[in-house]
Amino acid sequence: PRVYASCDDVRFIGAPFYLMQYMSGQVIRGGLVPSNEPSLADTPAKRQAVSEAMIDLLIALQLVDWRKAGLEGFGRPDGYIERQLRRWTDQMVRTIQLTRPLPVMEKIRDWLAAHMPQSQAATIVHGDFKLDNVMWEVEGEHARVIALFDWEMSTIGDPLADLGWMLTYWSDPSDSELRRGVVSSMEWDSGYYRRGEMSARYEQKSARPMRDFTFYQVFSLYKLAIILEGSYSRYLSGQADDPLFATYDQRVPNIAEVAWSLCGPA
Repeated sequence: PRVYASCDDVRFIGAPFYLMQYMSGQVIRGGLVPSNEPSLADTPAKRQAVSEAMIDLLIALQLVDWRKAGLEGFGRPDGYIERQLRRWTDQMVRTIQLTRPLPVMEKIRDWLAAHMPQSQAATIVHGDFKLDNVMWEVEGEHARVIALFDWEMSTIGDPLADLGWMLTYWSDPSDSELRRGVVSSMEWDSGYYRRGEMSARYEQKSARPMRDFTFYQVFSLYKLAIILEGSYSRYLSGQADDPLFATYDQRVPNIAEVAWSLCGPA
């Protein structure tokens, strides 16, 4: 959406703020869209279109020439993966000092450090690219993307980071019971691509090599577990009372187990 204005002066409303274009459309969460609107995901053909459009949207974003767009100083593309692993590992160390030991997370950290891929040519990285951050408009049997939200984590970095993150939230009919209980922003149904089909479409349309993609999948789960453990820490300390955070007592170790199951020998 277009940003009309921003203000860093806290005197007006007590915090920095910005004014953004209002968008009207549908967002898929858990496979659901408002019942009073034509659904963009109620047939296999529509669900296939959504799957393909997600990959095409990501590739279109990554094809933007960030230098020509004036984003030279927006991020530090060199060493992006190394910095990300260091940043989230430091966060994990601080957090588990306040919660509990997570030995599987430490094994994952070591595996990631031993399997660091060479970063691909830098692109815009959205930082939270997933199905429920996209707004759609229904046009007959077709779904058209009209907005991509939640740019707070955006930077310049490795393009496979966004693909790994999106597929962390993408369900698959072959998922184990443990994986199904971890995280998803959609309920899989016929027509939706499987995760392997999503990554294959990305590889075919982007022409980027995917030989190291397991690293990005494992890292995305590792990062998610650390984020949720932070919420669990706030719950334990009384800083947050959301009952959902209490479920992270088991959910975080489950995410770690799913991530570790993807790892080969350290």
